[in-house]
Amino acid sequence: MKNIKVRTKLTIIVALVLVLVASESFISIQNMNQLKNKALDTMDTSSRQNYDDSIKEQVSVVISLLSEINNEYKAGRYSLDEAKKIAADEIRQMRYGNGGYFWVDQSDGKNIVLLGNSTEGTNRMNTKDAEGYQMVKEIIRVAVQDGGGYTDYVFPKEGETEPSPKRSYSEYFKPFDWVVGTGNYTDYIDTAIAQQDEEFTSYASSKAISLILCSVCMLIVVAILVALIAIDITKSLRKIKEQFEVIAGGNFATKMQQPMLKRKDDFGQLASALETMRESVRSLLAQVKSEAANIDKVVETID
Repeated sequence: MKNIKVRTKLTIIVALVLVLVASESFISIQNMNQLKNKALDTMDTSSRQNYDDSIKEQVSVVISLLSEINNEYKAGRYSLDEAKKIAADEIRQMRYGNGGYFWVDQSDGKNIVLLGNSTEGTNRMNTKDAEGYQMVKEIIRVAVQDGGGYTDYVFPKEGETEPSPKRSYSEYFKPFDWVVGTGNYTDYIDTAIAQQDEEFTSYASSKAISLILCSVCMLIVVAILVALIAIDITKSLRKIKEQFEVIAGGNFATKMQQPMLKRKDDFGQLASALETMRESVRSLLAQVKSEAANIDKVVETID
């Protein structure tokens, strides 16, 4: 570093500032992206959990209804077939939310309730979704074996050909040997998350652009200041160097420029010290010259 010019040193400082600002900007942008991804993951998890809780709660309502009807059957108010018919008619009419409905299958796959359509009364154990997955078998299995559970599958929406993701919850009501289920399409969650992702990305991009612009402006200001400082330092050093060269040439009569002597910084102090030295040496030389003249007079008198 001792052999590097001041201008070069200041340029290195600017380069280091540039690297630090660029690194900080990059880290800030990365942190914003991580925060965005974490927020989206949290939203996705929360939305899906709310959906799961909702459909499970709806099935619980139907199970409660079946329990009441079963109690009336046990009390002798209805026969088992009458109780099942009353329950099926009730479930067939039940709705919730945006088009939510219920279906009922026996554990052997025979359908009891499905919107009153032609599927009722048929066995749909081997029914497959758009990818060949036997979802009804799984819906029945998780209900009977696990005491209730969720099943994911894909199926085209009404009027569409492309399959969309669905998720159901089913629970077993043993007194009737019925598996009660409900579910719906979950692509709305993906759509909502994608929309939020787009909004977050737009917001993060605008903030990143603002950060970059601020960083660039700051770097420009720093570069200008460093350039001005470098120019001032090099000019001041050149003037002091020129004064040293004048003195080194034996010229003690030329004074340091007044603007340099009026400065209050280190260069002003150095210029003042150099001027004091010049004046001292000039005075000393004048005194030596005067003494030498006196000596010459004495010698002439002696001769």
